Amino acid sequence: MNIKEININDINDINKVIDLYIKYYNKIEKSCWTEKTAFKRIHQVL
Repeated sequence: MNIKEININDINDINKVIDLYIKYYNKIEKSCWTEKTAFKRIHQVL
C-alpha cells in the first residue's frame, strides 16, 4: 500500500481517489455514489 499526502490542488490524485470511493461504496456497501457525491465527501475530509 502506498500512502501519500494530497491537498485540494492535486486534482489528478483527487480523481483517482474519487474512482476508488465510487467503486468501494457502490460494490461493497451497495450504495449509489456518483462523482459528485464522492468529490463532496473528499472535500469534507481535506
